[in-house]
Amino acid sequence: MSAAYLLDVGNVSKVFRLQKRTVRAVHRASLRVREGESVGIVGESGSGKSTLGRCAVGLLRPDEGAVRFLGTDLTRLSNKQMRAQRRHMQVVFQNPSTALNQRMTVGRNILDPLLIHRVGTRMQRGVRVFELMEQVGLSPEYANAFPFELSGGQQQRVMIARALALDPKLLLCDEVLSALDVSVQAQILALLLDLRRDRGLSMLFISHNLPAVEVLSDVIAVMYLGEILEMGRTEDLLANPRHPYTRVLFDSVLDIPESKAARKALRPLPGEMPSPYEIPNGCVFHTRCPVAQDVCRREVPQARTLDDDRQVACHYV
Repeated sequence: MSAAYLLDVGNVSKVFRLQKRTVRAVHRASLRVREGESVGIVGESGSGKSTLGRCAVGLLRPDEGAVRFLGTDLTRLSNKQMRAQRRHMQVVFQNPSTALNQRMTVGRNILDPLLIHRVGTRMQRGVRVFELMEQVGLSPEYANAFPFELSGGQQQRVMIARALALDPKLLLCDEVLSALDVSVQAQILALLLDLRRDRGLSMLFISHNLPAVEVLSDVIAVMYLGEILEMGRTEDLLANPRHPYTRVLFDSVLDIPESKAARKALRPLPGEMPSPYEIPNGCVFHTRCPVAQDVCRREVPQARTLDDDRQVACHYV
């Protein structure tokens, strides 16, 4: 792995076997995250975003490929060795009401990682909890409250505080905005932006919310049926999406421009994503692609690097 990369996910595949059937969740996906960089992962539901993210931080062990973090291949570590690595990578899950222990106070939830990894003295840990609450915008009075007594946005702040307790280098944010009201989404997004700036955090940011991904991410990876079809710098991808799926995905998002002249028609995604039990031959997107040809039905396109350092898996780009 190049020293320039904090995380290097190389040709990772993950298959689940359910009721004697096989689901190919992720297939030969590769991405890299530099120190201080945020990589957004977008795509429709069922595209494999969360599975890829969990493989990247060691919550799932991939069937193929390598995941190198700080130069160490996580796929080769024992459970004990992996535990030592976990303090450097933390996760903020989609639903804080289920991710937090509802029987423990807010303070105890935030304290938990410090106890597990035996960080600091009792007094130091107590001080640390209140520091973290202040950093995420929670009043100290909530330390003795229980998570179910808080709003959804406040619970998500508790999740973020807990994830930051060990000063991780990488933060996986898995649909952290989707369960929140729009106004609360803006507050949590602003908090994550501040944390990136102040801490130099690296992030994997998984979301359906393309405007949020645009704001928070330096690089965007576009997934479909377990494969990364396009990846590049955020500004390049938004200005000129090259893969047909990226184009129709971006066109399907409601955009409210500053002027009427800049307004464009909203175009819903054509058709439906095929069943993950029955992956199409050739290009996985050819059943919905507006420019698909015979070769797309026969041959799997290989990812190619274009002149703007963009990676695209398409026969006709």
